[in-house]
Amino acid sequence: MATNGGGKIIRDGLVFGYDSGYGVANNSTPTKFYKGEPTTNLKSSTQTSGAVNGMSGVGVTYVGEEDGWKKYSLSGTFSNGTYPYCMYLSPQQCLAGMRYSTQVIIKTNVRDKFNYFGSNGVSYVNQPKNHEGVNSSTLLSDGSQLLQRQGFEYTSTTTQAGYLWTNPINNTTFNPSTDFVYIKDFQIEQKIHCTPFVSDEREATKSLIDLTKPTDDYPISSLIYVGDISFDSTGQPTFDGTNDGINLGDQPNFDFTNGICSIEAIVKFPSTWTGGSQYPNLISKGASAGWDTNGWSLFGFRDWGGKKSWGFGIRNDSTNRIVSRQDVAEDVFWHIVATLDGTTMRLYENGVEVSTNTQTINPAENTTNVYIGRGPNSQYFPGDLPVSKIYSRTLSPEQIEQNYKVYKNRFDL
Repeated sequence: MATNGGGKIIRDGLVFGYDSGYGVANNSTPTKFYKGEPTTNLKSSTQTSGAVNGMSGVGVTYVGEEDGWKKYSLSGTFSNGTYPYCMYLSPQQCLAGMRYSTQVIIKTNVRDKFNYFGSNGVSYVNQPKNHEGVNSSTLLSDGSQLLQRQGFEYTSTTTQAGYLWTNPINNTTFNPSTDFVYIKDFQIEQKIHCTPFVSDEREATKSLIDLTKPTDDYPISSLIYVGDISFDSTGQPTFDGTNDGINLGDQPNFDFTNGICSIEAIVKFPSTWTGGSQYPNLISKGASAGWDTNGWSLFGFRDWGGKKSWGFGIRNDSTNRIVSRQDVAEDVFWHIVATLDGTTMRLYENGVEVSTNTQTINPAENTTNVYIGRGPNSQYFPGDLPVSKIYSRTLSPEQIEQNYKVYKNRFDL
């Protein structure tokens, strides 16, 4: 994957990797690589008649599909003194105490017959509880309007229509042969923010950019399940430090008993991290903060002399080896890499070697799962890991610098 930092990441020996799309894609700007966080669209993509209803004196009739849009003809004369004043979307049952968001894209070929067309978004709100967000309307390049309403909640289960702020000029007459409105990407979600449109369901294995292709030896990259992590309002995954994590299962070829590997991440240590695990795992197989299990671990320090820190450790039976780095700035992204070459353990920050230790052992074989954002015995990390990678080889200093330069501008490293 190339980014605005220039160049491409090293792929030789890359056996697992994901990218969240940070700085490239989000809930407003999906790409072909990043589809958006897991969600379910509560409105059927096949719904036609009844999906849009008329205004006072104006009929709205479904005509058919046209270039991906659902097309509706308008007929009759609008009377401004009689309800309803706007078109509205088909009703949706909303459960008490649950948060919802909705969005739809609309356009018309007779804009001159409307006082306003989508100027205040779409509203599924009638005396909601704890409303978050406001109606919004964004003009798109094709002249259509993206209408959104985010974070509405009802005190009791109710069925409510979604009003489109589309008010015709009073006494305007519409001709069903020539006057049309169009809608597409109609979506209602049980979330407090909108995500990219999906016709039915976006599965929890479709939300991260896969940097590798599965092979017989390393078959896991297409199975990055994110159903156990959180997402912020921009669509970025984040780890809550309580129960979030990615579980890749036991992958024997990731034991690296030959003592050769490279573990890489983009990480942010938040200043709000003041409790929870003292030594959370970032990426690991086996070894945990207590160093009582065989394997390896890239981990963070919550408080080492009052400073956020990080390190890499390996364990073989009763012997541990650790290389660490004290005092990293909070609330900013870091590009970190740990390498094993059979004789030396090395740490790199933002492309520069910062710590070494003699590698007197290799990680021992183990049957523990590979985890990201947590360890085998919890060790949950409360922060951001937008990029994680595992290599079955030792990256050279030049290759690590190349990877760093790919991410430098994008993450403001």
